[in-house]
Amino acid sequence: MISLPFVLIIGLWISLDQRAWWPIVTAVVFVVLLLYADIRYIPLARISSREVTVHRLLGAFVAAFLVASAVLAVLGARVGL
Repeated sequence: MISLPFVLIIGLWISLDQRAWWPIVTAVVFVVLLLYADIRYIPLARISSREVTVHRLLGAFVAAFLVASAVLAVLGARVGL
């Protein structure tokens, strides 16, 4: 849930970079579907240690993706991409 605003920000960034409307629309649809699935299908009960591990790994993957995106954006600005 915490990373959903980043999906919108990345969609907006790609949309402005590509000068197209489809990335932001795709990001909005993706966030809405994830919120719906989260409310509808994820139970409000105790979760197992396996599920905790999966959430931690996905969180680490998202954090690495955000860091790599920031680094590439800075390097791309300096190189002139």
